[in-house]
Amino acid sequence: VVVPEDLYTPYSFKSMHLSDIEYDLSIDQRIIDKVLDQYQIQNATSDDKTVLKEISGMVIERAAKLTACAIVATLKHINKSTTDCSVGIDGSVFEHHPSFRQRLLKALTGLGYDI
Repeated sequence: VVVPEDLYTPYSFKSMHLSDIEYDLSIDQRIIDKVLDQYQIQNATSDDKTVLKEISGMVIERAAKLTACAIVATLKHINKSTTDCSVGIDGSVFEHHPSFRQRLLKALTGLGYDI
């Protein structure tokens, strides 16, 4: 598979595609094919698509963990517990990715902050 040069440009891959890829449950992986077509990526094998799906999940998992770390660091810096304040979150990944919220809550729990 040849990766187009423009995909090396920061922010050229849209975050909405991560959920499209990760949650493509079709047997023929047609949703992943649609995403790849948008980036002019041709001839991806089934194994390539499986790896892309796993990587998409890892990226979202990492984003949830980093977000949890930022929230915990902020709470510790201002010396507040989760019962003392509210945390507002805005962003397309948080709002639209099917499992980001659950992954974020799991990461916060793993850091000792139950919500």
